[in-house]
Amino acid sequence: MNPAEYMLQFFKIEERDDEFDDGISTSFSRMHDAETCLDNLIKMNVRRLGTTKSVMPQIWQKLWESYTNPSGNGYWVGFSTSQQRDVPLDAAEAQALEIIADKSPSLPISIAEEERKTISEFLDEALKAVERTTVCRHRCECTYWTSSPKRDATSTNTRPGKSST
Repeated sequence: MNPAEYMLQFFKIEERDDEFDDGISTSFSRMHDAETCLDNLIKMNVRRLGTTKSVMPQIWQKLWESYTNPSGNGYWVGFSTSQQRDVPLDAAEAQALEIIADKSPSLPISIAEEERKTISEFLDEALKAVERTTVCRHRCECTYWTSSPKRDATSTNTRPGKSST
C-alpha cells in the first residue's frame, strides 16, 4: 500500500487491514511520505493538484489531534504515542488523499524469488555485454576505449584509418 492509502485507512475512509499499525511513528512517517509523493507529482508537472496541496496542513492537524485528548476548554491535552480518538476528515481532505493514492505507486514493490533470480541473471548478462562492447569516443568499434584502464597490445590511440603521427 502506498502512503496515501495508509492514511485513508488511518482516517477510516477505507477499511483497515487486519494488522494495521496506527502507532505515531508509522502514521507520521506515512503522512510525511504521502506529502512527499504529492510534492514529487507536482515537480513532475502533474496538473490539478493545487487544492490537494492546500488541504495538507488540515490533514496534518487532524493527524496530530488523533493522538491527543480534547479538554473542555478547547485545548488538546494528554498527547500520546498511540491513537487516542478518531478525527474525521472532511470531503476535500479525503479526496486529496484519494488523489495522491491514485497517482502514486504502491510500496513496497516486491519481486518473487524466482523472478529476482531471472532479473539478476539478465542484469549479469547485460553487464557482460557492455564490458565486451568497445566503442571509442569516435563511435567506431576500435579497441582503444575498453572498460579496463589498460589497453591490450593491439589497441591504438587513433581512429581507424588515421595515423598516430
